[in-house]
Amino acid sequence: MRLLRNLSISRKLALSSLFALALLGALVWSVLSTMAGQVARDASLRQAQHAEQAVQGAWLAARAVGIAGRELQFQQSPPSSSPGRSGRTWASSGPRRTSLRPSRMWAHMSRYLG
Repeated sequence: MRLLRNLSISRKLALSSLFALALLGALVWSVLSTMAGQVARDASLRQAQHAEQAVQGAWLAARAVGIAGRELQFQQSPPSSSPGRSGRTWASSGPRRTSLRPSRMWAHMSRYLG
């Protein structure tokens, strides 16, 4: 305390201004480190949002495929009970054919995909 009391006014002013500049530097460093942390959190949040949008898009596409598949089941025409031109009966006619061609099926599904 005696050392501070023995200093001249100009040295006391210089010491107080250096202390004020040190405090200001500490404040600036604190603000910059907080901003860097916020930028890192924003980047991770942005990445999580992109992942969520990708999952939501995949879920909507899977849902549209499921809906289109269910509609396709009801759009199949039952085979006739009498033998057709090939002479085969219903049991030996092979896999059923849908009324939609693949190109029309994708057009039909695009209605659900948006």
